[in-house]
Amino acid sequence: MSPAKLIFCVAAGVVLGGAILGAGWTYVGRTGTEATVANGGGPQITRRFLVFRKSCAQQIGLGAIRYSADHDDLLPGPNDFTSKVGPYLAPDVRGVVGFFVWTFPGGKQPDFSNLKYTELGHFEDKAGTTTLYADGQVRQSLARSVSLDPLP
Repeated sequence: MSPAKLIFCVAAGVVLGGAILGAGWTYVGRTGTEATVANGGGPQITRRFLVFRKSCAQQIGLGAIRYSADHDDLLPGPNDFTSKVGPYLAPDVRGVVGFFVWTFPGGKQPDFSNLKYTELGHFEDKAGTTTLYADGQVRQSLARSVSLDPLP
């Protein structure tokens, strides 16, 4: 099997030791901002990884709300998102915020009637997508080629 790229895990600094990726995953190498990990037993991902990624998306949403409260209810745009929201995040989340794709165009916060349909941004890698919405909700979808580890 060819190695899978799970960019997000490496950005969070959790690939080494397999704490999030679980048994069977091996750190192969890193090129720029991407790291390669291999799984000899097939494309499997741990539930802890999904919980961690969801938690990071929620914390990024809270950071954006804090930023907005300090700046007349304005949200940053995609070009300046990382530099403006970064100071409002915990140190462990700052390490992954650069991999979060902020899709909200910036400006006033969205209308209350559309909050649950307004995407603020997402994480996306070979494992799937974790999407943050303006109402604080986070939805995850796994890639078809990925399966979850069995429950203990």
